[in-house]
Amino acid sequence: MSLAALEINDVALTLRRPGGSLHRQPGWVAAGEGRLLCGEGAGARWAEAPHAVWDRHWEQLGDSPVVLPDGRRRSAADLAYAQLEQLFAAAGGAAECLVAVPGDWQAERIGRLFGLLEALGVRPRLAVEAALACAFAAGAGTCAVVECHRHRLLATAVTARAGRLVAGERWVSPGLGRARLERRLAEELARRAVAASRFDPLRDPRAAAQLYRDLPAWLAALERGGEVAGELATPAGPLAVRLDAEALARPFAGELGRLQRWLAGSDRPVVWHATAAPLAGLLPALAGGQVLAPGAAVDALLALAESLPGAEAPARLHALPAPRAAPAPDHPLHLLCGHRAWPLDAPLSLFVEGGRVWAQPGSALEAVAVLRQRGGELEVLRGPVRPPPRLEPGATVEVAGIPLTLIEVAGG
Repeated sequence: MSLAALEINDVALTLRRPGGSLHRQPGWVAAGEGRLLCGEGAGARWAEAPHAVWDRHWEQLGDSPVVLPDGRRRSAADLAYAQLEQLFAAAGGAAECLVAVPGDWQAERIGRLFGLLEALGVRPRLAVEAALACAFAAGAGTCAVVECHRHRLLATAVTARAGRLVAGERWVSPGLGRARLERRLAEELARRAVAASRFDPLRDPRAAAQLYRDLPAWLAALERGGEVAGELATPAGPLAVRLDAEALARPFAGELGRLQRWLAGSDRPVVWHATAAPLAGLLPALAGGQVLAPGAAVDALLALAESLPGAEAPARLHALPAPRAAPAPDHPLHLLCGHRAWPLDAPLSLFVEGGRVWAQPGSALEAVAVLRQRGGELEVLRGPVRPPPRLEPGATVEVAGIPLTLIEVAGG
């Protein structure tokens, strides 16, 4: 029986079959000529006219009518079905499916999703909270997982208890999501363009379409925090633009501050879902933690597939097996910076200049990142760092996007 794992996140629905490619589709639809445009097809329409695209059907999943921007009426379930049909077709279909869903989804909404999958000929085997799959993928055990959806931000406290991962307290910001971040970024880019050239790209259809097509690249650059540089297309040619991540974050300062306080109060390592990665760069206080790659949740479900129940009726799981902790190295590992290896048994400050990383012992306030090793884990005290899945010699640590290698030094 062919198996697939699906994650429902309306920033990007994600599907993978064992050994297959990762299929991702933005959670939006648009009305075409006599048909619905889904995912990337709707994305092309979004670049031309963002207000012509609908992106709330997953959070409103049900039979109540949705009025599309062109005036047509469809149910949110119809729109979700159209997206799932296209996504499974791209992946080559599946007979059975494991599903990761947002933690604030209730039984009724999960039941509707199961019904849509069954209508497609795909048997839903089980649903599990996406935060639990992310915690397993991070190998983190007890942690706080931050997910970003189109119109809300969701953080979940995950605890490893008696060999299982369970979800606890949640923090939700219903006003802060990817859609609002995109709108703020587009408006700020347009404001900079007007100030520099008196040209407003949002008032020019071709320039606006190009700006919206470029937004994913700008958002990806935000992960590193600090100043973000790029170019905008104008009739006079490319216009160099620089954005300060903290200035961009000012309209969200209240919500991000509340998130920061909630994360600090949870006293857990932070795991950033791939959809939430840009938020980690908006405020220095939010920097740090592990950023997951796209598809991490579905990959975790596939890795656990044989150990998960296969009841005749689809079920919702409220726990996952905890990841096995990596054995602690016999000696503290060292981080290779240039031609020198630095021990990680105490805080190590890292600085970036000219695309190169240099280090000094201690926790310097001006450092881009600060790391240290605790047993079998690499603890990120501050900064844009992507730790390796396992702490072992030869593993790669990314600091501000620059790969560095962990090595073992004899006797040290």
